[in-house]
Amino acid sequence: MCKLGNESFLVCMTNQLALRYPEVYWPIRINLEARGIEVKTVYRTENIWIRDYFPIQINGEYFRFRHKTSKKFPQLDISNEPWTGVFAPIRCLPYFIDGGNIVQGYGKVILTEKVIQDNESGIVNILEKLFESEIIIVPIEPGDPLGHSDGVVRFIDKNHVLVNDYFKIAQKDKNFYAYQTKLEAVLNKHGLIAYEIPNAYDQWNWKMSEKEFRQFFPRADEYNPAFGYYINYLKVSNVLFLPAMKIARDVEAYNAIKTHFSECDIIMIDCSRLSFEGGLIHCVTWNGVK
Repeated sequence: MCKLGNESFLVCMTNQLALRYPEVYWPIRINLEARGIEVKTVYRTENIWIRDYFPIQINGEYFRFRHKTSKKFPQLDISNEPWTGVFAPIRCLPYFIDGGNIVQGYGKVILTEKVIQDNESGIVNILEKLFESEIIIVPIEPGDPLGHSDGVVRFIDKNHVLVNDYFKIAQKDKNFYAYQTKLEAVLNKHGLIAYEIPNAYDQWNWKMSEKEFRQFFPRADEYNPAFGYYINYLKVSNVLFLPAMKIARDVEAYNAIKTHFSECDIIMIDCSRLSFEGGLIHCVTWNGVK
């Protein structure tokens, strides 16, 4: 098991990910285990989005939040998910938060405004006490009904974060010009300097009908691909798994990540198929400290 100081790392993925997207599951598992990092495979679930429904680790304890169910988003129904045998004990909380809407580090936690929409007034104060951290609320990305923050912003260190380069996306949707400005203004207000990482959503040009989409991706929630969201990477210890779309912009993303994480081994993972279900590497993995 890999240790950094006195910390031992654990990564979880589901067996369904191994069956449906072996090109994602196996390179991650093999490279983690080669570095002595423990990997657990979770069975008895059809849900690959383990980041969203697994407990959140806070100061060595595990907390389970609630999820709103919807016919439109069947992956949010976690009533039969396999909690036992992975974590114990787990404290259950009455607040609605997906794990994908929690980006934490360096005494700060970044969530989108979705957490305010879904919960009672005063939720920010409640979460500040729970996490013992500064809570930063950023705007919801245009077109993202789930309102997750892990596809928007990630920590580099205590003073710097990565954000998507939305200006390329704005060539298709002008709303992203205003969004980028507002997002970075919020981060700056909290003392965080934002660096932009390439995004390739503007390169997505796979034309298909809803019927065709369902044939290829029967378990997806809706036709809302995460294609090109390189920011949805997984970093554990000194290894970083970066999504690859099998396009030229992969090289730009790799170089940008290497600039900010020069001490890391960066491994690109083919997520070109996975992206069409609406998520990438961070979404299908859970990582914590044992």
